[in-house]
Amino acid sequence: MPEIRSAACVGGAIKLVSMVGYLEGWHFHRYRLTTWTLSPDLREWRQDGVFPLEDLWMTDEYRALDLPQRMPICPVLSPREDAVVYVVVNDVVHDQLRAREGYSKVRLTEVDFRGQYVFGLDMHHNKIISTSCHRPDRMMEIMPRLIAADFCASLLGATDHKDIYLDLVQVSLILVVFVPHFKL
Repeated sequence: MPEIRSAACVGGAIKLVSMVGYLEGWHFHRYRLTTWTLSPDLREWRQDGVFPLEDLWMTDEYRALDLPQRMPICPVLSPREDAVVYVVVNDVVHDQLRAREGYSKVRLTEVDFRGQYVFGLDMHHNKIISTSCHRPDRMMEIMPRLIAADFCASLLGATDHKDIYLDLVQVSLILVVFVPHFKL
């Protein structure tokens, strides 16, 4: 089962992102990436953004890449940008091959892995704001694990906690780590 949701602290609030429709059994054309924020009193979730997959596939950026309509996986909230979610889209083509003579019951499938795209999505304006492509060397790498992280001034040599809280200069990085997904 693909990774379809994650949670993070964004701007001091607990947020959740999920691919709505996947677990509900909808046709994948109706799926929508949705974000929620937990209220400060921890009593209710407020829906923040909805990005239908059909809207994603119709963006100029997506169409320019000539990608098939695939379901994004591994949604990750940006820890620094309130309305930004990062997702992965695998460009994989499966071709059925004819069985060799004498092996009529054997079906073969050829897999052509063209690339793995990471999209930064603006959930408030339903648009792609960044794109990168990775071409894994092995098929084991097509199910990535994404980790969003925020590294602050403390990692740059701040000497005490006052410096960390008072220093207005922070360095923020989004790490996209591709770790093979193993099942034993």
